[in-house]
Amino acid sequence: MVVLQGNESLTVPVALSTLTNNPAFASPWGAVMAGATNMVLPILAVFLAFQRQFVQGIASTGIE
Repeated sequence: MVVLQGNESLTVPVALSTLTNNPAFASPWGAVMAGATNMVLPILAVFLAFQRQFVQGIASTGIE
């Protein structure tokens, strides 16, 4: 938040944290949860697509 000055260049986690810092204590939790879900979905899709390669890579570097 120190480097990014404008609201249009914020990353998703920083933007979500600014939503929860509402001084009126009426944070839009529905919007926060929707944003967090949209942030996690691409990461989850990549993991599910390459799950076999991740497991094989971890298993091949294990100590015998």
